[in-house]
Parts: sequence; structure tokens; C-alpha cells
Amino acid sequence: MATCSKGWTHRCPASKGPKCRCSCGGANHGTITRRREAEAKRHARFSIVRSDANSITIRDEGPWDEVPTVTNDAEDVVRRMIADYGLGSRRLFYYDSDGELTELVVENGAFARYAAVRPRTLEVA
Repeated sequence: MATCSKGWTHRCPASKGPKCRCSCGGANHGTITRRREAEAKRHARFSIVRSDANSITIRDEGPWDEVPTVTNDAEDVVRRMIADYGLGSRRLFYYDSDGELTELVVENGAFARYAAVRPRTLEVA
């Protein structure tokens, strides 16, 4: 396997020449820590603000100039919520970067669509 000038052996198919110019930014090279850091930069950051038997509400944390918003990364956010918190039949709401409350509708274990939230929706949920 070819190595770049930094000695990395696990190279992307996109890398060419003696210098590593991979589209992964080095995430496929070097330590696991660097890979995890690079992976974290590709996905939305959020925190749980409310959780009960019927719903989970999260808040988009940003910084949005470095990571995608929950809106732009909805598929992965839903995947992580199911894997980490066992979403089950609970509804998933989020406060976006503008403070607006929206629902990420989950169907068949995956993100399906966005739904507008009226103040009453949370009371029912």
C-alpha cells in the first residue's frame, strides 16, 4: 500500500502524489482520535433539553460555520438518537439555530420529514 510523505498508509482513493491531498482531510489516516474528531466535524452538534415517555427535545448547538445544523443533518441526527437513546415510539423535536421548534418525523426507524410545531403540539406530546 502506498504511503504519503507523512507516512500514512491508509489513504483515500482520492489521494494522489507524494503529498496527502485526500478529500477526507486526513480522517482516514493516522490515529483513531483524529478520525473521530474529523467525523464529529461532519455532523450536527446538539444537546437534549427535555426527555419524557412521549418525546425528546434537542437543541442545535453549532457552531454552524464549522458543523452542519440539525436541519441539514437530520438523517444522521435521527440515526444517532435511535442508536444512543432508543427513540422507540417517542417523537423527536428540536430547536433550530434560530430558536424555532420543529419536529423531525421518524417513520420506520429513519428520518421521514419535518413537521411544523404549534405550541399545543408539545402539550399533547
